[in-house]
Amino acid sequence: MAPSDQVGGDGAPPARTRTRRRSLRAVFAADIAGFSGKMSLNETSAVSSLSEIRVVGREELNRHNGWLFGMPGDGLFALFESAVSAVQCALDIQKSLAERPHLSDMPLRIGIHLGEVLIDNELPFGEALNIAARLEALAEPGGILVSGPVMDAVSARVSATFEDRGVPRLKN
Repeated sequence: MAPSDQVGGDGAPPARTRTRRRSLRAVFAADIAGFSGKMSLNETSAVSSLSEIRVVGREELNRHNGWLFGMPGDGLFALFESAVSAVQCALDIQKSLAERPHLSDMPLRIGIHLGEVLIDNELPFGEALNIAARLEALAEPGGILVSGPVMDAVSARVSATFEDRGVPRLKN
């Protein structure tokens, strides 16, 4: 019997130990712009494109040491220990997708934020995830929108052009 399968003296399974910690992470949120419309036109084609985009995303996330923790609908959510790695991964994903003309009608939008993440039993939570998701929704199709803390952390270390878009009003 494995230790987790053992029962206590009262016959009940032992209480599981919760692991909860906070950690500074770069949060990466991505989704396909206009995916619902593409699904309504041709589900088979849209799902095939989504599958290919996810393969590209997973490959780049692995290459840049990102932790893919969710794929809601047409999206990808990941955490990085480094903002530089998150931004470089986003740039490489967008570059790889741009080299696939058959995916041009399925542009990815990516948002990245640097903030404290609550990790509860290996699942991330917190405001940093919400901010990354809000930035992703504001990103241009085929673009990447980063928060001020990300730009401050990476601007001298990543070969990319940054454009100040001001301070957006985010929900909540």
